[in-house]
Amino acid sequence: MENGWHGACSRQCVMIKQQIYDIFIEFEHRSAAIYSQLSTKCTVNPGLTWFFVEMATDEKRQAGTLEYCRDNRMFSDRLPDAGQIQRLGSLFKEIANRMFSENIDVDGAFEVAIALETSDMNDIYDGLTETANALRNVNRSKTGIATCDRFERLHAAAVRFGAATAIQNVLHHLAEASVMARYFGQETSAAAI
Repeated sequence: MENGWHGACSRQCVMIKQQIYDIFIEFEHRSAAIYSQLSTKCTVNPGLTWFFVEMATDEKRQAGTLEYCRDNRMFSDRLPDAGQIQRLGSLFKEIANRMFSENIDVDGAFEVAIALETSDMNDIYDGLTETANALRNVNRSKTGIATCDRFERLHAAAVRFGAATAIQNVLHHLAEASVMARYFGQETSAAAI
């Protein structure tokens, strides 16, 4: 009888993990859609348009990695709690409302990107994909491919495309904090930065 209960619990745990992965796959797709929308709102500057297309592509890649983990049952034990999921859901609603109610300029586009990138989403993503990330890091070390920090990329783009000095300063601070956290082997959460 104990084995039957354990098997049912195991199946239930897998179902819960699959549901959480499904939620974050949807969040990554929403992020990609937001970056795609930003690219269409910045058409006066082709370089900025392509920057946001690249950000959208990164989000789609992250959704694909989550799908791979879910489909292959490479589940993490580092699952987000209900509060984190609700906060991210609220963030996406706020951003969607802003995107439809405002005419977004360069500064507004970077403000939206800052809101997305300073949310807990990337830390949660890292936790959910830790098994796949371990495999990817082995491949990167073999090929010598390094990844550029998203805050560093955002800061460079803000400078290049003339975002307000205040936005450039925020992104510079976030990039420095992220580099220091990586150097000292810490996670980079919005609260820590």
